[in-house]
Amino acid sequence: MISYLVFFRSGFKDFPTFIDVIKTINVPLLLASTSMHIFGIWISVIRWNILLKTQNVRISQGYLASSFLIGTFFNNLLPTSIGGDIFRTIDISKKAKISVGKSASVIVIERFSGVISAATYAVIALFLGFTTIGTTSYIIPVVAFFVVSVIFLFLILNPSILRLNKLVDRIKFL
Repeated sequence: MISYLVFFRSGFKDFPTFIDVIKTINVPLLLASTSMHIFGIWISVIRWNILLKTQNVRISQGYLASSFLIGTFFNNLLPTSIGGDIFRTIDISKKAKISVGKSASVIVIERFSGVISAATYAVIALFLGFTTIGTTSYIIPVVAFFVVSVIFLFLILNPSILRLNKLVDRIKFL
């Protein structure tokens, strides 16, 4: 309780500075960034819904959106971003009455599709000429990240190449 009071009081120590910062906010840019964030959430919910439909799971987008936002809260609250994924996995498995493994597989693929998207954006940025930040070149790390992502995608889509399907069959959760 005492630590909360100390934190609360110290947070308002520079309150006049906070008010000055609020006065300088560019409202159109704030609205644009908020709109982009909401659009990103909407796209993520649509992607999650499409992946669930591939597993013959039908859940309304409104329910998925609320589950996604609660998961985002847990991602921000807990030390890693896995807390929200665990919540979404359990929430959807209970709502759709499916196994936790089936629900988790959808979340894993959704996360991995985000990684592939990030790798693709990074390669596009390289082609547009964004190769350095300051004096540091990012060509090799971006290309390596893209290559590793494509290899993982290939292995997920074709697990029999390295006989990963036999390993997956032995692990009941997968």
